[in-house]
Amino acid sequence: MTADLVQESWSRIDAWLREHAPRTFATLRPPAKVEEITAAQDGLGITFPPDLIASLLRHDGALDGPEAFRFNTHDRLLGVSGILEDTRFMRAVADDLDEKEAEDYWQHGYAKFGSYGATSDGLMIDCRTGRDSFGAIGRFFDETGTSFGEGRLTWWVSGRAGRPARARPGCRCRHVQRPAVLGVGDACPSGVGQCRRSSWRTG
Repeated sequence: MTADLVQESWSRIDAWLREHAPRTFATLRPPAKVEEITAAQDGLGITFPPDLIASLLRHDGALDGPEAFRFNTHDRLLGVSGILEDTRFMRAVADDLDEKEAEDYWQHGYAKFGSYGATSDGLMIDCRTGRDSFGAIGRFFDETGTSFGEGRLTWWVSGRAGRPARARPGCRCRHVQRPAVLGVGDACPSGVGQCRRSSWRTG
């Protein structure tokens, strides 16, 4: 059921991006292979929640760049290799902290699946099985550590299926009331033509 909902949500996001932001859609990678996902879990010694696996089986992250698919937190969707790299980096940082400091900063059972890019900030998911928090999404900030309250990935994707991620953080087309966020040259959903920087507003 979870996998079906994630797939249906991605179908709606993909359809919207194909029509309104094809350059951003082009940054979404093909599905990850099951063996790659399994190897990543084994390498990290954790179990990915079913909705993360379902998402990776649809898109193995997004290519980096100014048009990259990003969540509305401005975090780029990471694929299997990105999850491995960023999660290992966060573990190395946490290893230098004492136990009390690390408790609210980064836990060994976390996996990072969204990257802000310029810093270590990003979205993470709790992969600690046997806990009520298994599958919960949190936000990591360099200076303050990890905080939860972002829901679950199933909700995260399905709740944004009608509001696809930003091609360019902070900019949206002024021609439409709905905050359609586009890249330069993408078709404007109002039908006025191609989106230009002069058509954007921030916020």
